[in-house]
Amino acid sequence: MNQPQDLLTAEMVQKMDAYWRAANYLSVGQIYLRDNPLLRQALAPGHIKHLLLGHWGTGELHPGRILSMSISTGLSGNMTWI
Repeated sequence: MNQPQDLLTAEMVQKMDAYWRAANYLSVGQIYLRDNPLLRQALAPGHIKHLLLGHWGTGELHPGRILSMSISTGLSGNMTWI
């Protein structure tokens, strides 16, 4: 009977780890950061969102936009402005 060979090389494990860390960084950045996503400056309280919301709250609203209210029973349970 043939012995199974190593399917994952050390290089593949290293690449998978790098991908995992990059995907987690992007996810956390979308949830928590409002500015400085590439951390070109030291992280400061002003870079972090004040109110954390689900997928509706991942982007900041431009001050010149026209707003209409949409009430939803979405995942966050909060009122959503679009």
